[in-house]
This record gives sequence, structure tokens and C-alpha cells, in this order.
Amino acid sequence: MTKIVEHPKKLVVVEGYDITVVGGGIAGVAAAVAASRHGKKVLLIEKMFGLGGLATLGNVWHFLPLCDGLGTKIIGGVCEDMLLLADEQIIANKDLGFKKKSDLWGKDVYSINDQTKYDNCYNPSVYQIQLEEFLKSENVDMLYDTRFCDVIVTKGKLSHIVIENKDGRQAVASKAFIDCSGDADVCFAAKEKTSSLDSNVLCGWHYLWIDGKLKAQKYSKHFDYMMTKEGSAAPFFAGDNAKDVTEMVLQSRQFFKENIAEICDASSEKVIELFEIPSIPCFRATRRLDSDYVLSMDDCGKWFDDTVAMTGDWRRRGSVYAIPLRCLQSTKYDNLFTAGRCISARDGAWDITRSIPTCGLTGHAVGVAAAMISEQGNIDIKALQVTLKADGQIIDKSLLSIEN
Repeated sequence: MTKIVEHPKKLVVVEGYDITVVGGGIAGVAAAVAASRHGKKVLLIEKMFGLGGLATLGNVWHFLPLCDGLGTKIIGGVCEDMLLLADEQIIANKDLGFKKKSDLWGKDVYSINDQTKYDNCYNPSVYQIQLEEFLKSENVDMLYDTRFCDVIVTKGKLSHIVIENKDGRQAVASKAFIDCSGDADVCFAAKEKTSSLDSNVLCGWHYLWIDGKLKAQKYSKHFDYMMTKEGSAAPFFAGDNAKDVTEMVLQSRQFFKENIAEICDASSEKVIELFEIPSIPCFRATRRLDSDYVLSMDDCGKWFDDTVAMTGDWRRRGSVYAIPLRCLQSTKYDNLFTAGRCISARDGAWDITRSIPTCGLTGHAVGVAAAMISEQGNIDIKALQVTLKADGQIIDKSLLSIEN
């Protein structure tokens, strides 16, 4: 492979931020808001032109339950705020004309009472704008069309990240950094140990306009919950490989055309149009941190002294997992954290932690952890747990005793 040396550049340094969050998906938004609520100046960068990641740009419009599937609520805090935001489907600027969600997304079963689920379905286009308003209201600065490029280490500390956008290549200085890229991009650049997955299947939620009505199409090839190829349907793709990313997008879009053709063949009289497709590739998992502790399905019901979050298994009623800080923090740099689908979790646990609620609650946890380390230079785990509980995060060992 031929290589050339790029001419060295002097980078303009963007200063004034305590914490920089890379990625504006559900995890990134939650992390940024949590850190800002604790008095920190936060910058969130996002390479696309919308917030929410797969939850919006990927059209995955189901905010999975904040409970254990049996009616016991186990997720609160910023994540719950974000679910309630989806429940409203009314943004602050009434002039834009958004009303309560339509029948298509009207599956509202969230309740603070004794219902068996705490979840919601929402309009992903409206939710993008709601998330923007949410960040603005929480005093978070944001840059769209901005790609993370590299890290800079100074005196053994992660001191800057390198970004690139219309203003050119720059370095952002911060006291702490949070990797919510979904692909562990910051961890990888920081030479952390990471693991990659190449068993992603074709997937792409999209919408069809059929006889004057909007119909959601939750398309996915069969996949194994343990994230293996053996139990999944080929072809397979790796989300950290440029050619695979492109090929998955192209093949998924080819399926949309085939899907329309099949419906037309079954009902030739129907008028069908492709209405909305995902604007990002719909990978379930790509690359993740591989820290000193990797969460697995064997940890169901297990308590950790450094637990900072708890989640259910959206696939199995009654299963509850505690998530330790060790799965969310770099082993090389104590001021680098990760949240969302690239935390340190493997196999079936990776499939659990990639879900929208777990992205939100891990984002909340690391947002507060980053705020603490940016202020004190270290983390007192007991103090962190107390702070998270005061924020509404549920950290309760007794919830692990629920029958699986």
C-alpha cells in the first residue's frame, strides 16, 4: 500500500469547554445534558445534520421500556426526561405547527402508574427538532457537520480532540471527553483496546405511502441476539470498514425497492410510494471499548460496587443488569468516557446495551462522571452514585432480586 506524508498543520484551538461530547445520538444528548446540568460548559459535535442517531435518522421510532418488562421502573433521570419529551411530540415553537403525535406513532403506553411497560413510539422527524430544543434549553453548544478526526495527548492526559468542519481542521481543548460516536471512534484513536463486530445484517426501517396512508416498515434480516453470524442471515457487514458501510447502505436501499415490488405484486391495485428512508446506515453494533471489565449476559442480577446505571433486557421480561463505571471509562485516560452502543459489553449484553434506554442512561452516568472529574480531577464513586440518584437515576441493588 502506497503511503504519503501529509504536511504538518498548525491547528486553531477551540477553548472554553469543560467537556466535549462526540456524537449526537441518544447517548450523546443525554451525556451533554447531564454534564451541563452540573454546571459544566459542554460542546457536542455531530457529523450529521440531526440529533438522535438511529432513533431518528435511522427511523427506529420505538423508545423501548424503562422498566423490567414486569412493571417495575428501573430507569429514570435524563433518559426518562427524553422519553417524556418523545411523549409530548409538541415543541416549544408552536409556529412550526407540530401537534400531538399522529395515529401512526400513537402507541403511548408510558405511565407513572402501575402499567406493565414504560415505553413510547414517536415521530422521528419531530423528535429530531425536539432534541435540538432540549439541548438549547439546557445550554449545550452544538456543532453539526463536524467530524471527529483524532486525539491529542499532553503530559499523559487526553487534552484535545481534533475535529474538521467548514472552518477547517481544529483542536478542541477540554477537561474531559465522552465518546458517544456509536463506533468507539475516540477510544480507537486514543489507542484503547477495542473489539469490532462483522456480523451486522441488512437492516433499515423505512416508510411507504400506501393508498394515502403512511405505513412503517420495520425491515431487518434475521439476526442472532448473541451477535454471531451462525444465528444470523447473510450477507454480513462490519461497521468500522468503509467498503462494508457503503455496501450495506446500497443493499438495504435495493431491498426497499424489492419490498415495494412485492407489495405491488400482492395487491396490484394499491398505489405505493417510497416515502422516507434512513439517512444513516442501520448497524446494530460496530466497534466498542474493551475495558478492564466487559459486561456479559452472565452478569444478569449481579451487583457491582461501582454501579452507575441499571437496565432491563428488552428481549426478556424480568432480567435486570447493573452497569459498572468500569464499562464506561477508558483504562488509559481517566478523563475519557464512553456511552451508548460502544460501551464495554459483549455478545448478548452488547445487544441489550445498544438499545435506546440504555444509551440514555449510560449517557447520563458518564455526563455526571465527566463533570466530576473535570472539577475534582478524580471520581469518588460513592459521591457519584449519590449524585446520580439525586438526578433521578435508579441505582438500587434490591431490584436485582427480581425473578428472571
